Amino acid sequence: MTPVRGGQLGDGHERLARKLVHRLMDASAEFVPAQVEGQGAGVTDRMLPEFDKPRADSSPVELREFFRGVAQRLAGLAQRDPRMAGPLYAARAGEEYAGDLRTDFLGGVLAGMREVGGRRVVVKRMLPDAEVTCTIETEDAELARALAGAAWEVTGPQRHAIDFYAALAAAKRACRTADRAALEPALRVLAQFGPEFAAVSSAGDFEVVEAWLPREVSELVPAGWVAGVDPEFDAAFDARLLDGLNALPGARFVAVSERGGEQAGELSPGQVSPGELSPVDLGAALTAETLRAVSAQGAQTFRGWI
Repeated sequence: MTPVRGGQLGDGHERLARKLVHRLMDASAEFVPAQVEGQGAGVTDRMLPEFDKPRADSSPVELREFFRGVAQRLAGLAQRDPRMAGPLYAARAGEEYAGDLRTDFLGGVLAGMREVGGRRVVVKRMLPDAEVTCTIETEDAELARALAGAAWEVTGPQRHAIDFYAALAAAKRACRTADRAALEPALRVLAQFGPEFAAVSSAGDFEVVEAWLPREVSELVPAGWVAGVDPEFDAAFDARLLDGLNALPGARFVAVSERGGEQAGELSPGQVSPGELSPVDLGAALTAETLRAVSAQGAQTFRGWI
């Protein structure tokens, strides 16, 4: 287990690690090889299904949708052939990485999806503040599948940054449009990320709710600001403004923009609205060019630890 974004492991992480170890020990002790003909590591060879690669410029939302669809297809195959567990959990790792707003994982995940054999399975989960990796190596593909399933279940379901920031942007927008039907499901998602969000869910006033939520970067930028309009004056001002923004508490900036596609329904707990909002990690520090670009796109930008 590794902390992310400058965080530290705490008691909760230690408890999860112990729970994971104990569950793997129990699953190993309970394991019974399949006795049904056609089951087990000796089944006939099966070709790995062909999957179109995602575009290189895919957003985290698009990547999560892609790997979620691949994992759904592989889940049935892995049930019949334990040697497909490796590709299945590689696809699930892609879904986890994308959920954490990462796009730098494609090469490793796509390579893992081609490793049919079942002797090595890597289970990856992304918590809001830590990365969990459980590597299972055994000559028995059935045992590897059983242990991977146990590790996956004991660490999930997980809350992901992609859901947090999409719900946050949806809640801010709903407050400004006085849309109670959109606000309530967004707050239900946010409530999973901390008691401070659960506390505001009962507030009846839109202004009170919005004031309680984290502020957008645009709320901290002087009205009418455009980077670099007057190089002789604005360069120094831009530098001071960006220094202040980059000193705000948090580990990264995330921009949430509207995207095209099918209209999404209500946000359900732990889910992002796939048809509307697309969070993107802008990194630990803003530049004038990045801030100007996201402002021109009308994106909501936040500074956060998640």
